[in-house]
Amino acid sequence: MWAPPAASPPAAGSTPSLRLRPLRAASVRVLDTLPVAARAQDQRRRRLSLALAVPPPASEMAAAAADGEEEEEVVVVERETGSTKVVEMDAALRRELAIRRLREEAEAEADEAGAGAARSRRDFAVFETARGDALFTQSWTPAAADRVKGVVVLLHGLNEHSGRYSHFAKLLNHQGLKVYAMDWIGHGGSDGIHGYVSSLDHAVGDLKEFLEDVVLEENLGLPCFLFGHSTGGAIVLKL
Repeated sequence: MWAPPAASPPAAGSTPSLRLRPLRAASVRVLDTLPVAARAQDQRRRRLSLALAVPPPASEMAAAAADGEEEEEVVVVERETGSTKVVEMDAALRRELAIRRLREEAEAEADEAGAGAARSRRDFAVFETARGDALFTQSWTPAAADRVKGVVVLLHGLNEHSGRYSHFAKLLNHQGLKVYAMDWIGHGGSDGIHGYVSSLDHAVGDLKEFLEDVVLEENLGLPCFLFGHSTGGAIVLKL
């Protein structure tokens, strides 16, 4: 569960404190996107292509726990640089399950569409934050990508994940909007202790990085809308 950060005066340039606002189920913000100058070569977009060491089935993990065996470490390898990072089994397992669920849903949707042309394309990627955490992200793109009118970034609430918004994202695709979503720290397929966020400021900072390094760079000149549900709405308002 979310634990509020210790009270302290905000440092210069830090994320401002959460302001009191009327409660609302969802919050929407609009960002006016402007062309940005090209970034330095060494400031490449922090998106990773991962080779995941897939954990054993849950039944084998339970049997190993019963025998007192320790969980094995899972190593994430970045294909571009060859760098490696050891992550906790819980986060790696959740990420693998998120990827598997996404692929199964995409296959089921393709079967339902049959010979008819698909109206959405669903993709996933892993985004690395400045703290070094890997966050699971996904996107839904209208089949007629050249007719995209704008971009929507969805942010889920506490103790849920971005995959729950797939139906909503496809409805937005039908209106000509491309959709991005990010599992915030400790949720879905992202790093962190499951369901725990040490500071909501981490989620705010991660969303800001994701917007600047991925969403706005990939969609220059298009209007961008932020949609946050429940606690996700608080994160959007605090951005």
